[in-house]
Amino acid sequence: MQGYFSQPAIKNNTILFICESDLWKLDLKTKQSFRLTNTKGDISNPIISPDGLYVAYSSTEEGSSEIFICPLTGGPSKRLTFLGSRSTPLLWSENGKKLIINSNFDSPYEKFAYKISVKGSEPIRLPYGPCSHLSFGANSKEIILARHASELFRWKRYKGGTAGEFWFKAKDKKTFCKILSDIKGNITNPFFIKNRIYFTSDHQGIANLYSFNSTSKKPIIERHTNQKEYYLRNAYHDKNNIVYHAGGDLYIYDIIKKTNTILQFDFPSTKEKQNRKFSNPRAYLNEANLNPQGTHVALTTRGKLFSFANWSGAVFQRGHKNGVRYQLPVWLQDEKTLVAITDEKNGERRPVVFKGDSTQGQVLQNCDTGIVFSMTASPTSNHVAITNHKNELLLLDVNKKKLSKLDKSKFNRIGKPSWGPDGNWLTYSFQNSATTQIIKAINIKTNRKIEITRAVLNDYSPVFDKEGKYIFFSSDRSFTPIYDSVQFDLSFQDSHRLYAVVLNKNDKSPFHLNPQSPSGGKDDDKKKDRKKAKPKVSIDVEGLHQRLVEFPRVRPGDYSNLQTCGKKLLFLSNTENDFGDDYNNEFNLKSFDFEKQSVETIARSINNYQVNISGDDMLIREGNDLKVTKAGEKRNDDDDDDDSGYNLQSGWVNLNRIKLEINRLEEWKQMYKEAWLLQREHFWTPNMSGVKWKEIFNRYWKLLPRICTRSEFSDLVWEMQGELGTSHCYEYGGDYEPHPHYNLAQLGCSFKKNSKGQNVIDNIYQGDPTNRNEISPLLGPGCSIKEGDILVSIDGQTIEKNQTARELLLNQKNIEILIETQNNSGRLKKSSTIKTIGSNNQLLYRDWVEKNREFVHKKSNETIGYVHIPDMGTYGFGEFHRYFLSECRYEGLIIDIRFNGGGHVSQLILEKLNRKTLGYDFIRWTETPEPFPAYSIKGPINCLTNEYAGSDGDIFSHSFKLMKIGKLYGKRTWGGVIGINSQYSLSDGSKTTQPEYSFWFNDVGWNVENYGVDPDIVVENSPEDYNKNYDRQLDVIVKDTIKELKTTSRSKDKFTPRPNLSLPKLPKF
Repeated sequence: MQGYFSQPAIKNNTILFICESDLWKLDLKTKQSFRLTNTKGDISNPIISPDGLYVAYSSTEEGSSEIFICPLTGGPSKRLTFLGSRSTPLLWSENGKKLIINSNFDSPYEKFAYKISVKGSEPIRLPYGPCSHLSFGANSKEIILARHASELFRWKRYKGGTAGEFWFKAKDKKTFCKILSDIKGNITNPFFIKNRIYFTSDHQGIANLYSFNSTSKKPIIERHTNQKEYYLRNAYHDKNNIVYHAGGDLYIYDIIKKTNTILQFDFPSTKEKQNRKFSNPRAYLNEANLNPQGTHVALTTRGKLFSFANWSGAVFQRGHKNGVRYQLPVWLQDEKTLVAITDEKNGERRPVVFKGDSTQGQVLQNCDTGIVFSMTASPTSNHVAITNHKNELLLLDVNKKKLSKLDKSKFNRIGKPSWGPDGNWLTYSFQNSATTQIIKAINIKTNRKIEITRAVLNDYSPVFDKEGKYIFFSSDRSFTPIYDSVQFDLSFQDSHRLYAVVLNKNDKSPFHLNPQSPSGGKDDDKKKDRKKAKPKVSIDVEGLHQRLVEFPRVRPGDYSNLQTCGKKLLFLSNTENDFGDDYNNEFNLKSFDFEKQSVETIARSINNYQVNISGDDMLIREGNDLKVTKAGEKRNDDDDDDDSGYNLQSGWVNLNRIKLEINRLEEWKQMYKEAWLLQREHFWTPNMSGVKWKEIFNRYWKLLPRICTRSEFSDLVWEMQGELGTSHCYEYGGDYEPHPHYNLAQLGCSFKKNSKGQNVIDNIYQGDPTNRNEISPLLGPGCSIKEGDILVSIDGQTIEKNQTARELLLNQKNIEILIETQNNSGRLKKSSTIKTIGSNNQLLYRDWVEKNREFVHKKSNETIGYVHIPDMGTYGFGEFHRYFLSECRYEGLIIDIRFNGGGHVSQLILEKLNRKTLGYDFIRWTETPEPFPAYSIKGPINCLTNEYAGSDGDIFSHSFKLMKIGKLYGKRTWGGVIGINSQYSLSDGSKTTQPEYSFWFNDVGWNVENYGVDPDIVVENSPEDYNKNYDRQLDVIVKDTIKELKTTSRSKDKFTPRPNLSLPKLPKF
């Protein structure tokens, strides 16, 4: 039996490896293996002690990835670290009493190397700076360390700024030097064996094992393996042999014989982690649709299709039980046909039709829909309107099993269409230019297209009224700016207005009211007993654009999903808290009553709703719950407290009636096909940049039967997508097996051990006292704890000598605790009640920024400002303005985008930085004139970047140079400028991303991708710099900016004399 074997470690005749998220032990003599651990979390990076008795590894067994050790003979494991951040074991000490690990627990960004005792101790940082791998040569006099040298398989053939770096310290040298810089590719995992340094690299196309002589002045690189299909990963050695994994197999390389052998051994797994399971259908609820009678719901959950009566009866699973994904079910008007999208034809999307109560559907094999975004059923015939990822509007004739194309946009996707009541017309939003979107209508019988609106900006969500006289829609037509409360700027909010278009020139406005009386009497020009004619849509093109009427009593807002029922228009309105990164996809459902000419909210904080074809009933989604009510009916305020259960009175539908059975392997096969297909359909260039994508599918498809856990599936998808050699190919989330998550509480400080083994409070992070999320609990009111104080106990438990304070903070997040401290002399003891926090990250970040800012101000004698931008999202935009609006008062400015995580707002920031001072505004009692334009800086603006600045951080760096705002300092950036939008979820809720927005520059074309941006002035922080706590990059840019200030600053401006407006002396006459 084969497993998906990975991350081997070797000691003599024993090999440890990871499979099924557990550690296994293999005896090379007997070829027998057995499971060493049985954990609920994931295990990684095992390393064996020098005596071969213990293994140290990372595990998420109790939450974040921490360091554990356990005996190789089996037995309970011991947790060594309580750091609350991802930590990885690197090396054992020669005597086996200590471990070297890396972690970023006390840094806002980078991972450093630390030494810890296997008995338990506070980590001690080693003097090497950022470190992802570390190895010592003979007698530990030679050292090689790697920076940002991660696994190569996630972005294969990567050559950007964060490609691995090796720093080498020879035995006769006092400082480190960077080596192998001439390799045009990625390198990782260096280690010494005698006088050779071995490492992994993919600079020749596929990751293989290489080495060179560490004593040679001009080292010759030798390749030792010949992997041609799968990347060599996680090489590990015991001085005699090197083991690694590739393509799910384990290999051993004999250093002396120079032979490379695949390991064959007995693997006695029962594969129990592949066993079936039942999942909560609510947790994976996708789409739902209410039938025309309002009695049945069809829905998909975790890719499976179910239909059932609202409150009673059996639940039917439609279609294949496993291995197929169904999406977007819709009921047809005949009240017996259900149509959905399936991928059962080799992962390709096709419509599938279910008749009556049949659970077996007919796939319309010749109807290639593409990736479908919406399906809307006709009210009068068995037609379905479909929109897809190719910006197409399609028409599916279910009876004739025929699919035809109605329209296509050159610019963007077509919005969800709405049917006219006669079933002959469709209306939809249509992107007609790069910046505008209009409303169109099409007659499906004649293919006649009509532009209903003229472009202003964007028109959305059109819908016919029930009589076919009007089209209602939302539009960006409210241009009432509001002043920014922080800076001199204006912006637009609540830009949507609701409009009606009168289709026939002889019809009146929908807001026209006949005469009425208080008693309810009306002048009705139609006889009440006259039979109502069937609605028929008639559109008079002449004067159509002038027959646009704004809805009365509807204030500008943010409106979507317009639908009609009776004499009402329903629509969604964004809730007040749906802005920025806190967007929660919640809306209020409102209705406009045409008879009353009034608006009311009928449901609050819902996610979506659907009025059925008849217009009589509607389905409301609230979180992961569904409710069926009368269309347009207002929900009472006490509905949430309704204890009447799942029935007609409450409207709530019991989704737990669905028994959602999961065959894991079949699901992974379907998800793999879908992830592969999404790349094929969305990758930014149709030829997949020359990658033979079908071959890649087959290469990794054959490994799927070996997969046994969700982590292994994720690894396989990363391997497959990594073959594209392109940025932003991600996979994350999904249905992992639950495991305990004991959050580690933090006190907003660092610790160290003194000579007595006591826990000393070493550094209290200052943070920001104005933000409750950025203040150390030790700095709160009534807490007089100082740096250097000793932490004696927590909640009455004394901290032992071989124990860290952090251990007693396990599972104590965001609660009040009692701590006892004493001063460093041990004389003054005091008790304090404090409330812990869940993370130090924000405090560490603020502490780092403020120290940089203080350094720049002091070094420049208060003439240069400093601004750090952590990302190019809403958070980074806020951080930029937090500092820039005050720092712009200085004569010069340093913009620091090191570690910038990317986003989309770089152009907004660049626009502001590029302002040139044209003049000044002098005010009587103000000593310093104000520059015009506002916030412009007369002196130099320089930018500091590094290899961790990526995506929109790359774009910012290159644009900063192109726009000649100033000089770019630091290191070459990440090099990933093909963007994503994270629009797709796989059936278990995981996300995969498709690089579909590729960036091109005027000067370098496509070449920022997989390379990065070169700074004008390269500045590197060496290991010695880090050890001295010296930021060379920041120091150099400050010095150079000071020099520039001598020639360019506001103080250099020579203002002309002020006007003399005294009364002139009259000339003699």
